[in-house]
Amino acid sequence: MKKLSLIVLAFIISFSSLAEVHIYGLYMADVTIHEDGQRYYQDTMFVTYKPNAAFNGCVDVMVLKGWYSFGNNFEYPEVDDNVLDSGQKARYVNMGTCSGVKVKCLDPEVYPILNPVTGKEATADTPEKYISAANMRRSLLFEKAVLEEGTNYFTIVCPQANELMYSAMVGLYLVDTTNGWSSSLIPKEGTEPSLCAKEAGSGTQDMEGELVCGAPNPRKDANYFFPSNVKMDHPTRACVLGEYRVSIPFFYLAGSNSIEINEDGLTSPSSVGWVTEGKVDPDWALRQDPGNEIAFLTVVVSKESVKPKVATKTVLVPPGFYSGNILIENEGAGSFSYTAASKADWLTISSEDARGTVELQKKIPFSVKKGVLDVGRHEAEVELDFGSYGKHTVKVIAVVEPPATGAIRLAGLYIMGTQGDNLYYQDTMIRSVTPSYSFDGGCMDILLAKGIYLFGNDAIAEYSEYADYLRAYALDKGKKAEYTECGSFQGTNLVLRLNSEDYKLVNQALDNGEKPDSDTVGDYVKDASLTKRILDCYLEEGTNRFTLILPEASEFESEDMQLALFLGENVKAGAKPDVAACNSELFFDAVDTCYATYSTEDRTYHYRANDDQIFHNSTLKCEKEDCEVEITKFFLIGYNDEFTNPYGMTSPATAGYVATGGDSNTAWPVHASPQTTLGYFEVVVTSQVPEPASLLFAALALLLFFRRK
Repeated sequence: MKKLSLIVLAFIISFSSLAEVHIYGLYMADVTIHEDGQRYYQDTMFVTYKPNAAFNGCVDVMVLKGWYSFGNNFEYPEVDDNVLDSGQKARYVNMGTCSGVKVKCLDPEVYPILNPVTGKEATADTPEKYISAANMRRSLLFEKAVLEEGTNYFTIVCPQANELMYSAMVGLYLVDTTNGWSSSLIPKEGTEPSLCAKEAGSGTQDMEGELVCGAPNPRKDANYFFPSNVKMDHPTRACVLGEYRVSIPFFYLAGSNSIEINEDGLTSPSSVGWVTEGKVDPDWALRQDPGNEIAFLTVVVSKESVKPKVATKTVLVPPGFYSGNILIENEGAGSFSYTAASKADWLTISSEDARGTVELQKKIPFSVKKGVLDVGRHEAEVELDFGSYGKHTVKVIAVVEPPATGAIRLAGLYIMGTQGDNLYYQDTMIRSVTPSYSFDGGCMDILLAKGIYLFGNDAIAEYSEYADYLRAYALDKGKKAEYTECGSFQGTNLVLRLNSEDYKLVNQALDNGEKPDSDTVGDYVKDASLTKRILDCYLEEGTNRFTLILPEASEFESEDMQLALFLGENVKAGAKPDVAACNSELFFDAVDTCYATYSTEDRTYHYRANDDQIFHNSTLKCEKEDCEVEITKFFLIGYNDEFTNPYGMTSPATAGYVATGGDSNTAWPVHASPQTTLGYFEVVVTSQVPEPASLLFAALALLLFFRRK
């Protein structure tokens, strides 16, 4: 007991002599929330000092101070320019053998690992005996993870985890030791992270409004599946801690270690930085694990008291919307006051929102009186006054379009493919106004054009039984996709959008008309005021033909596909489709097949069908608002020819926009997707209103009836 007290006392003395801000612990988690409300989860916050031979429930993350690539080329300029071991593969120290297999650890003289496992060279028959003989001990992250004022660079190495491969989030738990260390600083079970951010293809996305993992029980290791039970109700990429402002400006899941470069990997579960040359056992802590995921993180600490920033300098209010927000941020640790004043009669800010105080971030809502505006584009200015910190002007653009006309409103549609019990699903019904720069909730947006367009893909039509039909009705015969330049990001990625003057695109994303040259995709989305347009299309009486453009998705190669249409003015969430059809070698009815319902928010791309969601009767036609609506054709024609249109025609979550550069990561909405899938459908609307002659006959018959009475 006396020895334990001395250890604790020594730890408290050494801890209190460090700087004021520390990372107590961090975790990496899969962005996808699974059916039981849990995420896959890896962390550094274990309290157990001695590693188990098997997984400690969870999997340990290794954190290094500085950026290290271990010889892996991730081809991202910011990473390549800042790594400290450029071109140098991992360097190890031999630590004996376990079960006849050589054990190594990353050289502590080369790499500043903040939470290493320590021990001595040993030889043993089993992992349990080796751990004991080597006197292996795990270090807790907060012993060394001190944040310095300015920019702090960290490398995070996660043992092989496919669930983190494409999309991940990071959560940081921070402690302020200005007034010394005490056990009360340890995050209690379920506590939300101090900071968290979503990896968005070498950009960083805020987690406000999303579920995150709470802190694990400090007395035991968390499970590898960890409940996502905390919904963040505030901005998550920055916080104020004492006199410091701490923020995450950059978080990038770069990819996997190359086994050709580091064939044994870089870390093993529960034994941070220790690996074996061969596989001991997949359930044991000491094992070969070549496919580690590597992420790069920066954390900025600032003592600057106040630093106002207008995050949104141009705001677009697209057709169908009557409000918006101006975003103000404070990049310092203090607070400042503001006033906001509109310079146009048609743009109003409430008295409550026209003045206030900003600590980290503030959204100033405004409303637009579009009823007093003519059809077209209108601009107004809002003046922001930050007192002694200066004034700023924000431009607001409102777009007013002529009212749509037609017999029946097409409110939304989806395309769905069945694989087992799951429905893969893309739609046009997403109501998020601004595209995120990763997939919006995992779902992908379809671009819909009124009319038939081949975009120069004659080769596709050649092999189709619908070739003659397509050629006869194509509005762009022999003409490949026509684009408009819309600026760039990261310097090399030119952003293009399909030219709206050439194509009748009914849900193309909109921008503010400027051509920003932004550092990241996230900045581009913000600088261009990229706004998703909700489908608002009317079906004319007679034959209506449409082109479907689907972002690249292998599940949509299948012949077993379903098209569903939602009709009418007031379609509510959860409503089932009005008409649906299946694409196969023969066009057919969707009776006895599963369907997805109408959504008013982003849905998971991997959408599960419910057993009770089955069409029990014919789906090809319906009666709606005194009209009969019938799907008469539906077929997927195949991929766009990438030699004809090398960038494709659309990108996930940003309908109609693509980027030309190789740095436009596949997890971003603005990226080249040459193998876009094309589809076509035809809908015939027939009025059910009786002809005048029929009405006259009915009236005479009624008159005769009453006379006989």
